[in-house]
Amino acid sequence: MKLLSEAAARHSEREHNARAWMAWHIAAFMRTKKLPNLKDLTLKNTTKKRQSWRQQWEVMAEWADARKKAKEQLEKLNGR
Repeated sequence: MKLLSEAAARHSEREHNARAWMAWHIAAFMRTKKLPNLKDLTLKNTTKKRQSWRQQWEVMAEWADARKKAKEQLEKLNGR
């Protein structure tokens, strides 16, 4: 229950901050003589292209190999 309460509080805080940011910028833009380009204010497409299942498989295989090597090194250090 505590976790849900904390998550709700953080969510409310983010929403409040977003609305305060928007209100501040609206007031600031009302005082400017020339508005900035909307294109300059919007986020660029920062999403990455989705990985294919083969790329995901390669990443997991590399991770598994690295984990196996780390386990072997640990066993060497522990004298097994």
